[in-house]
Amino acid sequence: MVKKGFDGVDEEFEKVDKRFEKINEKFERIDGRFENVNTRLDTIEQDLKEIKEEMMKSQDFEALELRVESLEEKMGISS
Repeated sequence: MVKKGFDGVDEEFEKVDKRFEKINEKFERIDGRFENVNTRLDTIEQDLKEIKEEMMKSQDFEALELRVESLEEKMGISS
């Protein structure tokens, strides 16, 4: 009588095992996607850093240009 209660257990364990395999495959795909997203974010972060550096250089140049213009005016030099 007890044996009859356990007869279908092996089949159920196999079904559960297959479900876990499918879930594991999905997690592996998701993990791969996150690696791709992380790589892309790193690239974006580097691009933003470079843009910021270029903007700072541009602002420094503009400030220098204003100073030169001011000196030219004081010296009576027309550009």
